[in-house]
Amino acid sequence: MEWLAITIPFLSVLILFMFFKKKTLWWEITTLIGIVAIFILTFKITAEHYMTRFDEYWTGHIVKAEHYEPWNEYIHRTCTRTVSCGKDCTTTQTYDCSYVQYHPEKWVMYDNNGISFSISKSYYNSLIKKFKTKPIFVDLNRNYYNKDGDKYQIYWNKIKEDAEIVTSVHSYENRVRASKSVFNFQEVTEEEKEIYKLFDYPKVTNLKQKNILGYDDEISEKKIEILNGFLGKKKEVKAFVLVFKDQPIKAAELQESYWEGGNKNEFITCIGIDSDTKKINWVYVISWDTNKILNINVRDWIYEQETLNLSNVIDYLYIQIEKDFVRKQFKEFSYLKVELTSNQLIIVWIVSIILSVGLSIWIVLNPFEDNPKFNHSRKIYNRFGKRFF
Repeated sequence: MEWLAITIPFLSVLILFMFFKKKTLWWEITTLIGIVAIFILTFKITAEHYMTRFDEYWTGHIVKAEHYEPWNEYIHRTCTRTVSCGKDCTTTQTYDCSYVQYHPEKWVMYDNNGISFSISKSYYNSLIKKFKTKPIFVDLNRNYYNKDGDKYQIYWNKIKEDAEIVTSVHSYENRVRASKSVFNFQEVTEEEKEIYKLFDYPKVTNLKQKNILGYDDEISEKKIEILNGFLGKKKEVKAFVLVFKDQPIKAAELQESYWEGGNKNEFITCIGIDSDTKKINWVYVISWDTNKILNINVRDWIYEQETLNLSNVIDYLYIQIEKDFVRKQFKEFSYLKVELTSNQLIIVWIVSIILSVGLSIWIVLNPFEDNPKFNHSRKIYNRFGKRFF
């Protein structure tokens, strides 16, 4: 639809030839159509990129942390300046503008996904206590000025219970959410969101994110943190558990639409329970994983438990996800067409009209016309002296 706007500059060209033919040159026509076409193409590419970028969550565990001591270095630099050498005379001089550059101390940690995080001194010290380890000195052999700076490293102690779990946000292309296709999910109203107690994605705060929504259980939350921290990289997965109290299974169906199927790496287990007895009324799994048997097995096993024991559910999820989860490759959806929204189409048409009118006015008012006296640019000859136009 957006390319229909290209008719606007062609209509402008038609009007110019009808009323201002003498003032209209071929290179001006090319400029008019070309600028509008470039705008439409640029806008479409930019809008499509914006519409298909979504956030997903990567969870991992810290494998090491480093403390870099403060240090400085001498930067040798030669500069130039212009000075006066008399009346109406200047000359260029070179001079030494070397300086000492100071590098403050810093603390950095790394997770098993290869992501680095800048941290505070207190955070670093808390990791020393948590990992029950001592910093290892590393001589960096710096070429320093008068203050050397080395570093100290600490490593995770390989005990899962002592692991520091962190979550980071990353963008990726999701054409499913942006396209009007068979994958399109129904629109969820604010009223439905309130009635069925649907969940928003939990925010990442200080590298931490809740993984169990609708149910408070610190032990289970710690277990699913470990699941995501250790399987996040290995299986490219992010697990959530959503607990709906006294809600029909429609709540999970609407949750799937509200989260538009979830991100490509997510395995979302929705459980409906009776708030008084904790009796499991239904189980609904949301995931793009290619192994649908996993979804069925998880659903059936949890439902058979009759009453909710979330700790046991997380233990089961760890085993099954590690064994059977296969992340969907979203490049398989690269064929999906992304269409601009109504507001974006309006912008394309309005700007195309403005550009066409503005450039048409410029064509009429500029000094170039089909007259050798004013239009030297049209006198172009080939090597044999024959004029092109």
